[in-house]
Amino acid sequence: MKKLLLLLCATLLFSNEIGELVYKKGLVKVQHKNSIKKSSLKLNAKIYEGDKISTYNSLATIKLNDNSTIKLDKYSTIKFGKKIYQESGKIFYHITKRKQQKLKVATIFTTIGVKGTTFIVDTNKTKMVALQKGLISLTAPKGVYEIHKKKLLDEFEAFKLGMNNEFDEYKEQLYKEFIEYKKSFDLKQDYMVTFDKNVVYEKKLDNKKDFEYFKNNFK
Repeated sequence: MKKLLLLLCATLLFSNEIGELVYKKGLVKVQHKNSIKKSSLKLNAKIYEGDKISTYNSLATIKLNDNSTIKLDKYSTIKFGKKIYQESGKIFYHITKRKQQKLKVATIFTTIGVKGTTFIVDTNKTKMVALQKGLISLTAPKGVYEIHKKKLLDEFEAFKLGMNNEFDEYKEQLYKEFIEYKKSFDLKQDYMVTFDKNVVYEKKLDNKKDFEYFKNNFK
């Protein structure tokens, strides 16, 4: 009877399997739900709801049950619950398409709503979200964002500037910065944002070296 109860408890504890560790380079640790102890996570180990995964001077790739892929750079920590909580580090997400409920990735500076896309979140000194494919929504944990964007002027505005300015000045004026105040906003493909508390700066993603890094250094 005692063994049966122990087996039942273990089954309930690990019933919400969400994926497995499919690649690791170096030490990767897991802290299970309701535990204060961290233990080494072996290759092909199962990952469950409530698990907190940490890398050190190491890399890790997690494959979720829906074939989504999450890659943790060095010194990164992620916790799996009803949302995915990225506590630290730089992490790559390739999330498969979802017809209904969005997956949410939460950080200290934003909550990201995802229906299927590829993006990177950096919670280090440069707090950044970069989107390679798809569309994501970003929501402020508190208050509203002050969003700084550069908007391409329409043809008439550009024509007027071209008539009244030297050519070099005209080129510089083609993009005009404007500010919006919103609780949440959408980030389009090939754009990135950086965060300074609730001040957000959006720009075109011209350099994709971070995506190349995750592509070339992980399996």
